[in-house]
Amino acid sequence: MAFSSADAIADRLALQVIAEGARLLPPSWNVAPTNLIKIISPDHKLEVARWGLQPPWTTSGSGLINARIETAATKPAFASAFGKRRCIVPVDGYYEWQKTPDGKQPWFISGLNDPLYFAGIYNISINGEMNVAILTMPTSPDIADIHHRMPISFQPDLFARWLSGTPDEASDLVAVADQHFTKYLVSKDVNSVRNDGPQLIAPVNLELTLF
Repeated sequence: MAFSSADAIADRLALQVIAEGARLLPPSWNVAPTNLIKIISPDHKLEVARWGLQPPWTTSGSGLINARIETAATKPAFASAFGKRRCIVPVDGYYEWQKTPDGKQPWFISGLNDPLYFAGIYNISINGEMNVAILTMPTSPDIADIHHRMPISFQPDLFARWLSGTPDEASDLVAVADQHFTKYLVSKDVNSVRNDGPQLIAPVNLELTLF
């Protein structure tokens, strides 16, 4: 979920090149699978990709939005992209849903002081469009009560190792991935992709009864 502008992301990370599509992509507070998102490519260019990785054997469908780091290097749907085409997905935060007796309750999760930078992999479709999946790992203690998996995120000093390192070097970055986050409850309005806008990340006060 990214509402920072392309210029703001580029300034923050000292990126020299912004693709036109990334510059024109409007902000969103409710990014859904198949939407366009900003990514940082291996040549450190800010580009646009569609969220949903198309495996090598297909050219249709919504794609695969997540890939487990434990199997990404070997699973046929992800192995080629993991070995050759890694990217960074800059986000201001993300939503996760917690099971409660009253249904699934959304939380907004962000970095302690900085935006998050997800580990991604991508393919390129026959029409030249990039499509991406986000790598996940077992969750950290900070958010383990919400969900058992989380996106892999790490800070800019590790970008080069993720983007250009060997598959083994990329896998080893799990050990230094972000582990500390802020979190707060948000409105269930975020459950509908028809809703968008900064009001979706406003904190709400609820009495939660967990299973």
